[in-house]
Amino acid sequence: AQPDPEDLAVLMYTSGTTGDSKGVMLCHRNITANIEAMLKAIRVGPEDRALTIVPWYHIYGLTASFLAPLWVGASVTYTDDYRNLIPILQKVGATIMIGVPKLYHTLWRRLNENIQGSFLKRLLFRFYPRLLGKLIKKKLLGEQFRFFISGGAPLHPEVAGALRRLGIAIMEGYGLTETAPVLCLSEPFDPPGTVGRPLPGVQIKIADPDEEGLGEVLARGPNVMLGYYKNPKRTREVFTEDGWFRTGDLGKLDEKGRLYLYGRKKNMIMLESGKKVYPEEVEWEFSRIPEIAEVLVFEDASRGQPMVAAMVYPNWDLLREQGVTDPAQARDVIWEKIKEAQQNLAPFKRLRDKDCLTIVDQPFEKSTKQEIKRHLYVNKPVRR
Repeated sequence: AQPDPEDLAVLMYTSGTTGDSKGVMLCHRNITANIEAMLKAIRVGPEDRALTIVPWYHIYGLTASFLAPLWVGASVTYTDDYRNLIPILQKVGATIMIGVPKLYHTLWRRLNENIQGSFLKRLLFRFYPRLLGKLIKKKLLGEQFRFFISGGAPLHPEVAGALRRLGIAIMEGYGLTETAPVLCLSEPFDPPGTVGRPLPGVQIKIADPDEEGLGEVLARGPNVMLGYYKNPKRTREVFTEDGWFRTGDLGKLDEKGRLYLYGRKKNMIMLESGKKVYPEEVEWEFSRIPEIAEVLVFEDASRGQPMVAAMVYPNWDLLREQGVTDPAQARDVIWEKIKEAQQNLAPFKRLRDKDCLTIVDQPFEKSTKQEIKRHLYVNKPVRR
């Protein structure tokens, strides 16, 4: 039987990183509209071979990395063998790789280590980056390779900028489970930091922007969900009276209509000075410290005023190699590393002192997308 476009097609649950997981009701129209819009924004054809590490039980994996390529007759290969990703890419002759930021952050870190270890490569990266990129692409990805696609979490601008400087195309998408999922998609060589313009048929606007144009991102389009399963109250809360979906993300639009994101509205730290700190930016800086395995930055008001604070699960393997065996020692070592790393941050974004640092004794609990479930840890007493 021919399904009605408004019939429920998928009941997909959110990852639950900022609260309880919710069942998202997506109809056939939501999914097909999103596929058609993506394929208007990206040229993909039967000759393409997509390699993806994104599980198909996530909406990003289902829509963007599985259904969309098949829609135009392209082939799709899925793997969770991250260690052998490049040999697999070479074996299948992939023209497109679809992944998450963690993959590209790791890729760039290893490429950069290789570049920094060679005087000639450092010289090429400084003066002839496209030539170096051409050599890297030929050796690792193959001449048939076209571009990377990143989604599911924020891609750090430094990584996007470095890959694009080498002439390696990477497109960053933005969306939510509630929007089936893609709302925006960048061009392969857009300025680092933007997730691009809205897909055809999708509208984006900023609610109550401040003097810098920053506010909550609202979305409207045929890909926006029917509602939350058996939760009409929560459904009403996320829609405005005139039908716009509240994403819960903070962002602003530039003069060309490109969207820039600054983090989740719930996570933002508002200091007494009125300055705003986005934990994701601070977490990125701290995550580059080898002695830190996992980090969660949050607002701590336990001393009478809001301050930037961090919980850290140490990289015990590395610390033990350095002769560090107990949490107190680890805290001292990591604090010294943080003091150095946060010089890259504006003063108001930094941890004020060591009392703002907490060492946790277990890895953080994570969602199926391997994102820390922040709501389990923030606004709770912590032991330093």
